[in-house]
Amino acid sequence: MKKTLLIISFVILSFSCIREERVPNKDILSSSCVYEEAIQLGKRIDIPYSIENLQKAYNSLSPSSKAKINIEEIIPTHYYIRFSPKNALELDILRNIKPRIFLSEVPLDYEVTSGGTFYHDPSLPEDVPTYQYSTISVERWNQLVDTLSVEAQILIKAFMPDYDYEEINTKGIRYSMDDDAYELLLAEAYKITNTPIEPNISTKGAEWHPQGTIMAYDNICNTLIPVPGVRVRATHLLKVHEALTDTSGHYYLKSFKNPVRMKVIWESDDWDIRSESLGQATYDGPKISGGTWDLNADATFEKTIRYAAIQRAAYRYYYGNNCGLSRPGNDRKEKIGYYHEALDDIYGDYNRQLGATIWTDIRIAGKDENGLREPSNIFSTSCHELGHATHYIHSSNNYSHSSDRLIESWARFTQYILTIQEYRELSVESALYYYPYSSFPTLFHPDNEYNFQERPNSSSNSDYYDTYTPFFIDLYDDYNQLSWPNYSSFPQYHPNDAIVGVPPAVIEELAFSSRDFSDVWHHLYYSGDYPYDFCTIHNININTVSDLNLFYDL
Repeated sequence: MKKTLLIISFVILSFSCIREERVPNKDILSSSCVYEEAIQLGKRIDIPYSIENLQKAYNSLSPSSKAKINIEEIIPTHYYIRFSPKNALELDILRNIKPRIFLSEVPLDYEVTSGGTFYHDPSLPEDVPTYQYSTISVERWNQLVDTLSVEAQILIKAFMPDYDYEEINTKGIRYSMDDDAYELLLAEAYKITNTPIEPNISTKGAEWHPQGTIMAYDNICNTLIPVPGVRVRATHLLKVHEALTDTSGHYYLKSFKNPVRMKVIWESDDWDIRSESLGQATYDGPKISGGTWDLNADATFEKTIRYAAIQRAAYRYYYGNNCGLSRPGNDRKEKIGYYHEALDDIYGDYNRQLGATIWTDIRIAGKDENGLREPSNIFSTSCHELGHATHYIHSSNNYSHSSDRLIESWARFTQYILTIQEYRELSVESALYYYPYSSFPTLFHPDNEYNFQERPNSSSNSDYYDTYTPFFIDLYDDYNQLSWPNYSSFPQYHPNDAIVGVPPAVIEELAFSSRDFSDVWHHLYYSGDYPYDFCTIHNININTVSDLNLFYDL
């Protein structure tokens, strides 16, 4: 039955309306590049916290040491679980459990011999999600197990009364022996299991907080910049602590007594960046002890700096200054798949229609016909596709019946205004060539890569430029295409755009309450009870709207 439903969902998805940011009549060519490597595992670690190993450790202690420990108290406080999702839908169920549990694609009871950006268990087919591992308190597991529809197996029953990822006071519930006795038992367990990471037993109570800063290269800034809202994870055996970076890219984790392995997980409570459709986008860092770890991802980190660009776009749309636009506000995580390759003739697409729960909601292409796309282009495309997501979430009925022209012109506006805002706050707006002033204006025209003002007079591009118009941008910006000599010579391709400063929230309302440009025309002229009310409120000359009407055929 599940297989049948999966096939039906896929068929529905195949025929659903997919919104794309297309490349204007360009052929995608292959190009060589260096890929960041897969995570490599070493030998299995015999976990000293397991009930079995603690019992062995107790048996090997001297009678005087045993007298300090009540072995009957050594009962499971946590389970180390392996989940086996059969498809993307089951993986999505795990990633949307609330309150959140951490999930690791890399097994926690294995050494990591080489870090990287992804891992898939070699025993599983590539089109099946890899196993997901987690350490969960017994109390929490008992709450989940009866309702969870994903296959799961308890691999290790562990006694870890000092571990509180879920903010559950397991020590107060289960554990009364003093700390000296517990550390004595644990030290013996480390010894008999030959665990390569030694506990800090000699300096009782000596704890440290992993901390640092996550930075990534951006081509417009031409330097490393902070990445906000990134989930940073520190792991010691089965114990995991996580924290999000602040707007300065800084993170500060709960304390450990032992060395930890660091990791960046490209997700938040509202979105999940994936390596293609199934894999979790990650960066596996080094093992550190008692200090800091800074990730400074320069231009050689091909995947990581593009994950960071998607992260920045999502953070701005969901949490940051998004110029007064609505937040996406989805009731489950938005799934954003990054593909380190070209995707036919598109930069990205949005697929949240019927059946999309088994697929990524958004796809972002890492390459175009020139090779790897710059982080700023990845950021811009991510804003475009998140604009589609916001449109669908807040106006699903109109969205589903709207023309491509209206939907894509709206998404153009979101990527325009959020990209400008991003680099304005980074004090490099001029590097976008938003206003490329020149003493020889007849030789230049405004850059089209970020402000989308150009509408070339090539008939081969007419369909593309008729769909991806700067109409909503023209309601906001203070730039008139016909003021440039190169454009004024072709008035049939460039509007006389004298409208300035319509608030982004108002433009959003126009787009979300319309299904095509004729609806927009009606709202512009007859919003409210009084004709031309919109123009009156926003101090817009009727003739300037008429100019847009004639050009865009509203």
